[in-house]
Amino acid sequence: MKAQKWGRIVFVSSIAAYGGGINGCHYAASKGGLMGMMKNLSTTLAPYNISVNDVAPAMVGNTGMVPHGDGVPGLVDSIPLHRLCEPQEVANAVVMYACTGFATGQSLIIAGGLK
Repeated sequence: MKAQKWGRIVFVSSIAAYGGGINGCHYAASKGGLMGMMKNLSTTLAPYNISVNDVAPAMVGNTGMVPHGDGVPGLVDSIPLHRLCEPQEVANAVVMYACTGFATGQSLIIAGGLK
């Protein structure tokens, strides 16, 4: 990417990086570290026209981790939009960053209103 002076890097983090979510502290720490690396790389690689961002979803359904909202009682009710995130919604955000070179060092939280 440096040699061609162009690139897009998109990490998939988690709302847990902000201290939210239902996962343990090891998971949150790893996602926080990923976000820190993204911030550092975004300034280091900007002179090479390489943007670095992350997408931080919460409670993505139809996955191995959370197959559907009924699996955890009260989960969907705790989300202001009253549903789980769809994998395609995360993919849409990744595509947006891949197509938008002026955004760098940014994290997009996709959490249905969770704080």
